[in-house]
Amino acid sequence: MPLTDELILQQLNDINALLKRLEILLAKPQHEPSNALRTEMVELKSYPHQYCDEKIAAELTGMSRAWFQRMRWAGGGPQYSKMGTSKGAGVRYKVANLIA
Repeated sequence: MPLTDELILQQLNDINALLKRLEILLAKPQHEPSNALRTEMVELKSYPHQYCDEKIAAELTGMSRAWFQRMRWAGGGPQYSKMGTSKGAGVRYKVANLIA
């Protein structure tokens, strides 16, 4: 089947539609924090540490670790600092940004 301009345009439109769906899926949190968790988040304003890792960030916000990973990959989510330059370097989140 030869590639015509019309076929190429249709394929590009299909790819754009898939990219938009992927963007929506990446930005959508898996679940909203419960009221009890929101109350706990307010109490955490006196949390003793200024920065936390991904696991603690997930616990503080009620989001999954995968959500934080997707947000970093997509260029969104809370601000973070990378601890090193290697691929496996850990990240840290400022607690004040997570509970604000």
